[in-house]
Amino acid sequence: MPLDSREENWNSFKTLNTWGAYQCYGDPDYRLMNKGTDLAPSTKKRTYYAPTELLTDLKNDTAYIRMQFNDKRETEAELSNLRQMIDFRLTAIPQDKQKAWLDREDVKIAFGLAYGEVRAWDEAIQYLEAALQAGNAECSVKVMEQLTNFRVRSASQKWSQFDAVGDEKAQSRCRSDIEKAIKALEPLCEFFPTPERYSIMGSAYKRLARMQINKKSPQATLEKMAHHYRQAYEKSGSTDYYSFTNMATANWLIKYLGKSSDSDFDALINDCDRIIAITQEKNSSNPNFWDSVALADCALVKLMLQRELSKTSANDVIELYRQAIKRGASPKQVGSVKEHLEFLMDLTQSLAQPIQDALKSIHEALP
Repeated sequence: MPLDSREENWNSFKTLNTWGAYQCYGDPDYRLMNKGTDLAPSTKKRTYYAPTELLTDLKNDTAYIRMQFNDKRETEAELSNLRQMIDFRLTAIPQDKQKAWLDREDVKIAFGLAYGEVRAWDEAIQYLEAALQAGNAECSVKVMEQLTNFRVRSASQKWSQFDAVGDEKAQSRCRSDIEKAIKALEPLCEFFPTPERYSIMGSAYKRLARMQINKKSPQATLEKMAHHYRQAYEKSGSTDYYSFTNMATANWLIKYLGKSSDSDFDALINDCDRIIAITQEKNSSNPNFWDSVALADCALVKLMLQRELSKTSANDVIELYRQAIKRGASPKQVGSVKEHLEFLMDLTQSLAQPIQDALKSIHEALP
């Protein structure tokens, strides 16, 4: 709040501390940047005296990681440094306390989520699996959701690596891993449905569809993708941009890959405008990475639905994605955006060249 507003509050409400509480409002990840100063969490040699110190550092690490890749391309060296920052926290646990602290469910979850932000899927999965086995029912459900998400992302990343070298047996294992993840989450979706669980199921079918393009028609899998994202969208009160854009994308692909879709594209375009308005309002009052990305995702899907996607029209979408990423994003967040575009690029190989060129130009323009 400006200085004059602080003074006015101080004079009017001298028993309250609101006049100086600037940190309580707005974007919780906003940072005052001093250019040239290294603001990374400290990794100086230290020893923790309580688990809360470790948990605070891991929470701060996760927030710091989410601010790293704003207008530059990440490198393997940078990713490695961020992973080492998390690894370093283990060395600060007293030797005689390591087993007891690492047996704590909250510590396992904190390590799992931190590793997930740098796409260190194996480590993230290892810690979340251990947390799930701890037996806290309330927390285990949330851990299971994130664990399924990480397993699906890990399988998708490995599939891309194996696809590049033509290792079909390894690719088949990746498809099996995603099918197992789907089966693990199905009971929760059936008996305790939430928008988040439906969205994770939708994302699993989305990645599975991409893996099927050279094996069989992905139509049936795209229909399951559309179904689960629709369930997530309706469960959210028809306000969630993520489930909407993925549902609309799946229906667009179903139609243009040869099978008629039941979706009314005019209705979807109207919904798209409504979602954009909702997201703009949310982003103006509480800006964050995902709501910023929502504006780009909605702009892209609207061009697709209106059959206006081209290399020229893609420029506005590119700018929206750049603005979202520029405010700060983690490797996991940037990876999610790029993987969505790679999904579209792979699934549209048989469509008109302008569509392929537009998607490629957007992908190549991102950091």
